[in-house]
Amino acid sequence: MGIIKNIKKGLGYTATNKLISKEAEYKLYELVSNEIASGEKDIGVWTKAFSMSNGNEQMAEAKYIELMVQRYKDSIEAGQEMEEVLKSKETDHKPQKEPSIKEPTDKLDGDEITAISFIILGVFSMIILLVALSFGN
Repeated sequence: MGIIKNIKKGLGYTATNKLISKEAEYKLYELVSNEIASGEKDIGVWTKAFSMSNGNEQMAEAKYIELMVQRYKDSIEAGQEMEEVLKSKETDHKPQKEPSIKEPTDKLDGDEITAISFIILGVFSMIILLVALSFGN
């Protein structure tokens, strides 16, 4: 086997994958064709295609088809990337089982800080109340 074939095989790129990719691409062209036939056009993409074709309607339509197919491909790739990111986030942030006995540490966690804050607030409130009562007499 040649070096290029080995690299492609190592990356999971096979003749089958290429065929499936081409078939998917043809389906995107069909989708765009059906949209055009039904009168649906993305005005922004059409305007870009028209300007790229120097006002030639036939060239603009061909360019429009290319741009729309590429847009769909980009959307699909972005969706796949987002799916991969979300999957990696799920595995990174799986709740870990908390040990039954908490090991002592030098650092306080959020719940401990909150409890200490309420205790300090309560102590200060009592001091203020006692000072206020002592001035009242």
